[in-house]
Amino acid sequence: MSLPTADMITGISDLCLAHKIEQLITTSRPDLAELTEVDDAHAWVRMRLTGGRSIICGRLRDNALTAWTVMTPDLTDAPTFGRADESAESLARRVIREHDRLTAAPER
Repeated sequence: MSLPTADMITGISDLCLAHKIEQLITTSRPDLAELTEVDDAHAWVRMRLTGGRSIICGRLRDNALTAWTVMTPDLTDAPTFGRADESAESLARRVIREHDRLTAAPER
């Protein structure tokens, strides 16, 4: 029997974290449950918005740097790295905050 590779362990860890983030989002905001899903192939959380847009929460890698981040459809620059030690709770709150920002009715 061969042992899992480091990439396999990281992939499983990422997938578990993605499911944890999804659970935290849908527990705190049940109204977002139908919009939120985990993409098991990429181990990221996707929250659907109108017009085919989405918010993505996933691991961003750049050479040796790696961290989870939240990407939105109005992103004008390359996504930025979050903190390497950012918690699932913090990431879930960021996704919810971005959803609320992007879906808020414009002020008159």
